[in-house]
Amino acid sequence: MAVSQQSSIDAMFEYWRVHPDHDLLTHADELAELLVRAARAD
Repeated sequence: MAVSQQSSIDAMFEYWRVHPDHDLLTHADELAELLVRAARAD
């Protein structure tokens, strides 16, 4: 899980570097929600 999490964060920043107009904060919020849901036990 940790490797997947770090890879997705790295990819997010690389995407932002290539597409600087991309909404990084929204991307980060949605990624965080996805990772929390994936790790949640319920």
